[in-house]
Amino acid sequence: MIYLIVGQPRSGKSQFAVKTAFDIKDENDRIQKKLDEGKELKENELMTLQDGSIVPAIRPVFSDIEEHAKRNDFISEAPKDWREVQDGSVIFYDEVHFRDEYLDQNKYMSQNPMIKELSIHG
Repeated sequence: MIYLIVGQPRSGKSQFAVKTAFDIKDENDRIQKKLDEGKELKENELMTLQDGSIVPAIRPVFSDIEEHAKRNDFISEAPKDWREVQDGSVIFYDEVHFRDEYLDQNKYMSQNPMIKELSIHG
């Protein structure tokens, strides 16, 4: 799944993303604690990967929001290509419209497969 956070400038989109990342961390920690205690996970605590395997819903978090990954040990730097992260990951790309990958030389939507697949991914 891909979620886009959109809104007017200065409306708190990045702050919402940062809060969401911490909510994901809390959920990851809760699920990990249950695993460590040998407790059975509920259906909503599992996720199905693209290969069909079912695993605990502990989602890696990636971000390119300024200082986000540097200040939080549970967040990794977001790769340029979203397809490089493992299944089930959460990635935050801030100000995505400024990324060169999204525009071609004429400033139109890129035909780069990374960009095209973003609109039709799995």
